[in-house]
Amino acid sequence: MEIKGTYRHFKGNNYEVIGGAVDASNKEEYIFYRQLYFPFGFWIRPKDMFLGYKQDGDKKIKRFTRIADNQKDCLTNVNLSEIEINHSETKLKYKIIGDSDGKFIVKECH
Repeated sequence: MEIKGTYRHFKGNNYEVIGGAVDASNKEEYIFYRQLYFPFGFWIRPKDMFLGYKQDGDKKIKRFTRIADNQKDCLTNVNLSEIEINHSETKLKYKIIGDSDGKFIVKECH
């Protein structure tokens, strides 16, 4: 399944999925994405949570819904090894340290 694309969060904001990521220390899988609104931050979220459902009152809804294949200005002139990535659940900071098998390898910043 291709995960890159533009997604809408259940609260209404749009995000661009850049790719999959894996934690170098514990091999947990994440989705690496950025906000498509100010301040255009970069985030990782556990893969199962990103692709999963959320309880909304008496019904289950998708947390993120794919709405497009890509963004025309996708990361123009951004050096991904220089950015700081926010973890959506723990608020820890991560850096990209490499890539393998089509996934970014991320490591917590100390």
